[in-house]
Amino acid sequence: MRCKNCGWDNPAGLTKCEKCNTPLEGDVSNQPAASYNGTACESNYADTVTEGSNAAPVYGKTVCESNAFSGVSTPVTNSTPSTSAAGVLDRCPECGYPLRPGTSVCPKCHHMLELAATELEDSCGTSFEHAMPSKPGKKQEVAPTRFDGTVMPGMNMTPDIWFSLTPIAHQGERETPQKVEFEDRHVELNRDNIDPKNHTITSKVQAVVDYDSKKNRWYIQDKSSQRYTFVRCTDEMPLMDGDEILMGDRRFIFHAEKAQVAPQQMDFMGTIAVGRQRANAPKCTLTPIVDEDEQDAPVMQTYRGDVHQLNRANLDPENHTITSKVQAILNFEDGNWYIKDESSLKTTYLYCADAIDLKDGDMILMGNRTFIFNC
Repeated sequence: MRCKNCGWDNPAGLTKCEKCNTPLEGDVSNQPAASYNGTACESNYADTVTEGSNAAPVYGKTVCESNAFSGVSTPVTNSTPSTSAAGVLDRCPECGYPLRPGTSVCPKCHHMLELAATELEDSCGTSFEHAMPSKPGKKQEVAPTRFDGTVMPGMNMTPDIWFSLTPIAHQGERETPQKVEFEDRHVELNRDNIDPKNHTITSKVQAVVDYDSKKNRWYIQDKSSQRYTFVRCTDEMPLMDGDEILMGDRRFIFHAEKAQVAPQQMDFMGTIAVGRQRANAPKCTLTPIVDEDEQDAPVMQTYRGDVHQLNRANLDPENHTITSKVQAILNFEDGNWYIKDESSLKTTYLYCADAIDLKDGDMILMGNRTFIFNC
């Protein structure tokens, strides 16, 4: 027996529809099918396939059973869409297809329905502000993206931590390596990632560059077996006892003696000999590192006093890679020694035995290649 309310074909002997629980009145098996939108429905009444049938439903989607066929007896035209008491469309204004609350596109004719976002939230409990399709000619506002989760694949995220090394070409060099950039807080530099054809740079780890987020500074430390990673003394760089300094092509070991305690002041009315040093004058030495077979090797130089101009004469008299004017300034101030490059060829470097801080524009010597550091 077919239900008048939902069209369900019920087995004989039932008093209520097994689908919608509507009381069944008499035998309606021979009655004509109800009219839907002015067109008689077929055996799959209102697109509900009878059990045992292999026929596919006409419409691509199902609707809420609660209001699936409410008002079937009242024909609905395209010009008069059905609207519920809450102001939400019950049927498509184009084809009259029953609609589920919150539907934005008709499942049958794909007509875009003009539903307000508030109506969708009230009916479904979810915001559809960004799910609704944009209308032609209307600019859709894009909500700001919050980067607190997984980033979309392919999204271009600008790194906040990076630095670059720009190699300086040698005189007469045919092919100079290109500038390289690194995007990490910890980078191991070697031949492959800074100067692939330069065998004065180790293929393992030449140096390590680290970023300290607390101090907001970059640091570099040598890791090569040949101990050949230096930072140019652009500004005054502090010297510690045992530090290694490169001037020209000669390396020196810096050794500083502790300043003597100033003697107790005495009433002295005599005459001091010219050239006599004060008792508490600071003292340091520079010991050159020489090869085993080297002839006429320079000797250790001692410097006493606060300020010294280093040059070829008082460092390495026969070495013409050191300028005869002023190679560097050695300065003692506030109990510490400092060195600053003054050479025209910029060839005074401090070895990175420990981590040395880097600034934008610093020059780093690794092997026989000088790089400009930018961050």
